[in-house]
Amino acid sequence: MVYLGFPEHLPAYTNKGIDASITNEPTMTRAIEAGVAVRIVGNDVTYPDQQTAVVFYADDFIRNRRDVAERFMRAYMRGIRFYNDALKGGHLAAPRRRRSYGSWSRTRRSRTPPFIDASCRAPSTPTAA
Repeated sequence: MVYLGFPEHLPAYTNKGIDASITNEPTMTRAIEAGVAVRIVGNDVTYPDQQTAVVFYADDFIRNRRDVAERFMRAYMRGIRFYNDALKGGHLAAPRRRRSYGSWSRTRRSRTPPFIDASCRAPSTPTAA
């Protein structure tokens, strides 16, 4: 067993450097689409109700631009809640599905609705510290 950061998973699969991993989106869907991996089980099953990603602030950001940092976090929390409301069975579903496509496509390179539909995503549980 070796540690690989999430960005290294897809190249490692492609080069046959690894046989298995616990990875996240969008890497999982990209590896499946490239034909270099298959999904056996998702993090929502192996690690239920747990986060696989976090958001950090730099010390200077919260110290010197607190108002901006707080507005960012409120917007992030609204986005997480909107996203969770658009999920059904681990995939984006109506009625917020269409609105979610626009947000995802604007913030990620070449993320089309079929790619987004193929991604298996677990809900996020936002909490404020």
